[in-house]
Amino acid sequence: NIPSEKVSQFVHACAQVVALIERREGELQAAETESESLRLQRDIEAEAIAIIEQSGLTRQEYLQLLSLANVDPEFGERVATLLQESAT
Repeated sequence: NIPSEKVSQFVHACAQVVALIERREGELQAAETESESLRLQRDIEAEAIAIIEQSGLTRQEYLQLLSLANVDPEFGERVATLLQESAT
């Protein structure tokens, strides 16, 4: 049983991380070298971690909740519903 505050923090962080990835995806695809691609991946990861921490979660908590959302249909549905609500 996950506190609703943690779920809210996760949903907020998840929405922002998804937006970050969508926003930076073009840069990543346009990378001409492996080293440029790796640098961009590190930049995106660092930005994602900052987003997660600003939401009040640790990186570990975020990854645990993400994993749970992928393996627990009930929790995954709850997260999906909250993500849809936050998008409107």
